[in-house]
Amino acid sequence: MREFSEPIADENDTRRWTDRIWWGAMLPLAWLIYELTAQPSFAIVVACAKFGWNDFLTAHWLLRSDADRGRGKTCFWMYVASGLWKITVAAFVVTGCILILAVVLAGNGKIAAPAGLIDVGLTAVIGITLLAIVPLVGVLHARMYGIKVWIDSSVHEFRRQNVWPPRPTGFNATMGLLFPSLLVPVVVTALLTFRLGVWSVLACVFGEGLYIWMLFRSVAAYEPADCWEPESELALSDNNFQSDDLAG
Repeated sequence: MREFSEPIADENDTRRWTDRIWWGAMLPLAWLIYELTAQPSFAIVVACAKFGWNDFLTAHWLLRSDADRGRGKTCFWMYVASGLWKITVAAFVVTGCILILAVVLAGNGKIAAPAGLIDVGLTAVIGITLLAIVPLVGVLHARMYGIKVWIDSSVHEFRRQNVWPPRPTGFNATMGLLFPSLLVPVVVTALLTFRLGVWSVLACVFGEGLYIWMLFRSVAAYEPADCWEPESELALSDNNFQSDDLAG
């Protein structure tokens, strides 16, 4: 594994061409799946999977590369959640576009539901349900191991170059997973407590939301070094300190 270095121009050019090839391959693959299965939902999932693919690859890389197993597991779950969130959002956008197109093409005023729309809706429900579980698993790992989490798309570049430790240059998107983590628990709580009255529902939902927000806030890193300490530099500093002691 390489130590930290500035991105290489040739590698960046290669990455851009690789991304273009991936995008060019995913759309024909989605169309092929649709032709073979006659299930639009499968094609939509395959086409949208590209949006979260980098997060899944980075999650696996962090789990495999990090010597701190607790941090590796924590980052793995959080980056998997980030990938699921991007795929789910993309699926909702595509589904909305399909519905708008169906309305526009309905010339007689009667709107027929596009084929496979129920399957797409079911896929979205499954995705939202997973998003209510996976980020919380990551947060619980972070609390268990005392890890501060940093989710940033610039980490992908360090995974591509196999450079450790990563030194992200973007912003922390950990709090962006708060909404999908809140959605299902809040809805379930509201359904279970609606018989107790409006104020009881609001109190339960507010308390639950505040608790989950505090959990996420407590594990979100303020800077990348809070998550990934520059181990190599720390080790070098320790060696220099010991050498100075021996020389003295």
